Amino acid sequence: LKIPGSATRLVTRDDQRDVARLDETFALLNADGAAVIVGGTDEAEADALAAYGERTKLPVLLLRPPRRAVSGDGSVFVLGPAPRDVRMAMLEGSGASRAGLLLGDRDGTDVLGRDTRVAAIQQCGASLDFLRTSGADALLVDGSPECNGVAAAATVPVVVGLEGPRLSGAKTLVAGALHGESELASVQAWRDKHGSPPGLWQGLGYDAGVLVAEAVGVRSNAPEDSHQRRQLIIGLIAARRAELWTTEKRGIEGGRVRTRQRVLRD
Repeated sequence: LKIPGSATRLVTRDDQRDVARLDETFALLNADGAAVIVGGTDEAEADALAAYGERTKLPVLLLRPPRRAVSGDGSVFVLGPAPRDVRMAMLEGSGASRAGLLLGDRDGTDVLGRDTRVAAIQQCGASLDFLRTSGADALLVDGSPECNGVAAAATVPVVVGLEGPRLSGAKTLVAGALHGESELASVQAWRDKHGSPPGLWQGLGYDAGVLVAEAVGVRSNAPEDSHQRRQLIIGLIAARRAELWTTEKRGIEGGRVRTRQRVLRD
């Protein structure tokens, strides 16, 4: 958004991770004159923000999908993947017959737990002893960088998800420019400043900013009618083309759910 140095203003509201406060939080952002709302860091927030966007026709960018599919021509855009889809891709690509999963949250564990290839599921912070007791022949890690650090002590092959740094000797799920293998100048600048490549949430935040930058920049000469103004912004987001961090695609490509390629690398 090139803040500072532009007329664009970034406004944040803390929902305090309280589902009951979500609608109030969205309404406050709307009252602040929000052209676009970016959010949805967990399933409950994504569901509530999607419903608010559909109800008000306010453009919304979700960092992860809601449980209900979004309209193909509506005001709600989905940028990030569902954790269950990421974890299933890791499981498929690992080739493991009995995998232990170390996860940052419980998302999708109901589905994964029914897969015969899953030996056990634990939250980040658990002892790696569960790998031995469950008979796991591989470890899949999808959580924080700290969670990945614990996984470095595993004695079985490791597959790391989209969040956090790569581990030496581990397969890594790669999406777009994450994990610092891209030649994009913006990724190199991040790595130079922070000493490590951007993770999933940094990547999604960057992509959201890129996709809305042109749209929020037209507000000064946009139609006064709020409905027409919102439709203009929605159209600009859908049509936006630019280099992004979490996908090889150059935008939403006219739809509402961004597609991506995911590959496992050694």
